[in-house]
Amino acid sequence: SVSQVGAELQDPVLLLRVADAAGQPLVGADVRVEAFHVARASERQNLVLNERAPGQYAAPARLDRRGQWELRVRVAAQGREFEQVLRPDVGGVPL
Repeated sequence: SVSQVGAELQDPVLLLRVADAAGQPLVGADVRVEAFHVARASERQNLVLNERAPGQYAAPARLDRRGQWELRVRVAAQGREFEQVLRPDVGGVPL
């Protein structure tokens, strides 16, 4: 099962690191993100991330507004689904 998701913004790419309960990279997962700035919740981006390396998934993203964003991460792998909400402060503290 999935237990860890970490995010990083390498403008203009959103990079997620996904690991299982043992901390091992999760390969072959279907990873999707709904992203929006909390002040503009009606302006949502729906991203489908591609696997770049074992456990690393990436997609172009426009997180071009400073402040708090909400990333609703959905991961499907090994017959299970996992959801996690991340709230990074873009332009401030690293994701």
